Amino acid sequence: MNEKHLGSNFDDFLREEFKLELEAAIEALRRAAGIARQTAIDTNTNLVTFKEGKLTLIPPDELKAESSENPPAKL
Repeated sequence: MNEKHLGSNFDDFLREEFKLELEAAIEALRRAAGIARQTAIDTNTNLVTFKEGKLTLIPPDELKAESSENPPAKL
């Protein structure tokens, strides 16, 4: 028999939709991180991050130096 599984097109659709949703979520997280960095710079406060299982404080001076080295891309 050469019958195709009825759900295969639907499964492909769900995989593609999941991929699109995941890409959108990652982009939203990147935007939120950028806003958090800018807020820390604007308010002259530390940025709290979680890296390698530990809380890390990044001082605003370091954030300013990073942002001047890597300015945000213009849309």
